[in-house]
Amino acid sequence: MNFRKLKNEANEVVNLAGVSWLPLHLLKDDGYRISDPLSLSNFDKWCLWKDPWPFHVCQGHVGDCWLMAALMTICRRTKLMEQVVPRKVYALETGLVQVRLLIDGQWQVIRVDSHIPSIDGIEQCVMMPKKQAWAAFIEKAFAKKEGSYGNLHGGYSNQAFSCLTGALTKVVQMHDEIDQDQLWEDMIKYYSAGFLITAATPSLKEGTEEWELYEKHTLDHRHVYGVLDFKEYQGHRLIQIGNPGITRWSGKFASMSNYRYEDFLHFGFMDQCLADLKIWWMELPDFCRFFQRIDVCHYREGWHEKRLRQRVNRKNGQDFQIIRIDVKEKCEMAIEVFAERCTWREVRF
Repeated sequence: MNFRKLKNEANEVVNLAGVSWLPLHLLKDDGYRISDPLSLSNFDKWCLWKDPWPFHVCQGHVGDCWLMAALMTICRRTKLMEQVVPRKVYALETGLVQVRLLIDGQWQVIRVDSHIPSIDGIEQCVMMPKKQAWAAFIEKAFAKKEGSYGNLHGGYSNQAFSCLTGALTKVVQMHDEIDQDQLWEDMIKYYSAGFLITAATPSLKEGTEEWELYEKHTLDHRHVYGVLDFKEYQGHRLIQIGNPGITRWSGKFASMSNYRYEDFLHFGFMDQCLADLKIWWMELPDFCRFFQRIDVCHYREGWHEKRLRQRVNRKNGQDFQIIRIDVKEKCEMAIEVFAERCTWREVRF
């Protein structure tokens, strides 16, 4: 896979000289891998994942925030994580990792080795705090599927959600006249149902008044964020946002504690730093003001699925065909139809 040329979030081609592919154990034990500078956790073994949190997803030089934001939303779902990157003892020892993705309507296992593109021993793709490699291997599997890391530049999280979960994704387009009360009610409903949510900011021209406003609030334009939690505080409706990057919202409620005190005490020093840098609260009116699009993945833990392939031969003059499905018991059902050999594209009903 090509990694020497790729595009960053600003859509600029980045040439990375001196890239080498190193196995995990040869990467440097840099500062962000240390859970606590006063402990010996720096010498922990590499693993696929162990108690991952959204702030462990740290985007690298690849412009794939759409994927990273989706990973921020799945990392606390243990069953889903086991489906995507199963923790098997032999995986890292043999240098091979299995990543399970939905491709063209069928589940496929993509095998990747444990060599990561790096410069001077520092990974250039998604970073790996606390020596957890799951996000880097998922990113590598997506890159293998698309032919290169550079081909991951640009997109929306519905692409990632489809591959990771197989579930339908609803897109909500934001606009000035949107009913905030209804939006809040809908998002609480989505969150309570266990759905996965991301939000994207618009693409802006540098130097414009709108661009300056985003810069003032240290919010990246043309970027996708994870939507992680909701709460009401003293009459304010707040949404917890996670940034795959490293800029932190500086608007209202930015200084509010991002996690419960008990959880924060459980975090090590580096986790506390990452949580403080990458996770924050934003009030609903600001959320509606700055975000352009919401992707809601209707993933439901415990649901069963059935997938099949069928050739549809339409006769001349036939505008449609009917497929009959016999359901023996009353249930809730979602039906999705994929067009074969159309990457990322599907017809939904």
